[in-house]
Amino acid sequence: MMWNRLLAFPLAATVTLGTVAPVAAQQLPLIAANDNRVTSGQLRDGVLTLRLEMRKGIWHPEGEDGEAIPVYAFGETGKPLQVPGPAIRVPQGTTIDITLHNDLAVPATLHGLHRRPGTDDDVVSVAAGATRHVRFVAGAPGTYLYYGRTPDGLRRNQRLHDALLGGALVVDPPGTVPADRIFVLERWDGPTRTAINGKSWPFTERLDYQVGERVHWKIINASDLSHPMHLHGFHFELDAVGDGEQYTPFEDGKQPMEFTHNVEIGQTFAMTWVPKEPGRWLYHCHRAPHMRLPIPLVANLDLAGQPFLGLLRTSPRLQPKPLLGIISINGRQHREFGLQGDGQVGGIEGWTTHVSRRRGGRCVSGHRTLPCSFGLRT
Repeated sequence: MMWNRLLAFPLAATVTLGTVAPVAAQQLPLIAANDNRVTSGQLRDGVLTLRLEMRKGIWHPEGEDGEAIPVYAFGETGKPLQVPGPAIRVPQGTTIDITLHNDLAVPATLHGLHRRPGTDDDVVSVAAGATRHVRFVAGAPGTYLYYGRTPDGLRRNQRLHDALLGGALVVDPPGTVPADRIFVLERWDGPTRTAINGKSWPFTERLDYQVGERVHWKIINASDLSHPMHLHGFHFELDAVGDGEQYTPFEDGKQPMEFTHNVEIGQTFAMTWVPKEPGRWLYHCHRAPHMRLPIPLVANLDLAGQPFLGLLRTSPRLQPKPLLGIISINGRQHREFGLQGDGQVGGIEGWTTHVSRRRGGRCVSGHRTLPCSFGLRT
């Protein structure tokens, strides 16, 4: 369900991306990117009631007028489809009552809709056009996921139609108020398109934090490949790890300090970090193939007659090349990789890849009070 798309700076003047299939001809509903800020369903008297359905829709991994890819997705009844699926987040002890409707032309098997700790063989099968009812108690606090599989979802070891049928399931300790963000990693193996919370770089969310602020994240790998997730410029505390069924928090004061954590298929983890330097920073998968420009579905030629992708020229066969050392933000004008002025190309910012060691070893951003902006990269 994700990855192989790490650094992409598509330039509107030089690259035109086409659709996988004509959207108008398919007349499919649009799929919305889900930032996991809103919990699905209605929670009342200790019971979360959720009407969930699976349908086919059009996913835009980049801009809403960019690539259009037909996939299966989850959505609440009467609401837009979402990638990732609607977030299920409840306090421990909550009863989760879900009505599942399969509007697809094929049967679907759903994993993860059960009490934790649990096992992956606790599944729910829903025939094409059928509706099932599931009711369970949330169980142990932790970060988990749910996902669906269909018989037509796999093509030659590549996940296509069902690649994005996945979402977050989080159980909070009783009496706590969530103050974190949830990020779901996804991958579609078309030619590969990957995403964090439904969007690919550089259309992923930009996060703003103040220097000294404690930041809490939950990471869920709903894709079909492992990802060593790397934070630029800072270390983070590894608060907890999970395999989708079990969840193990570390004791206070005994959390490992890392700057890269590998998350396997279906695994999750929680992390806390503190931005200590102002600047613009990246969070991304550190696999070498995932730090390359993607092969486009359609690409125009530049004035020299060569395919041109983002900031790097490619060979005529459109083989992606690594994009390294983007922009170090230092408060000055930039002339790296053809960037000028404030380091913007087509409205897309340049992102710090390392701390500038100028001025006493601190990353200079013009003003010490600037927030620490953060770019999620897939």
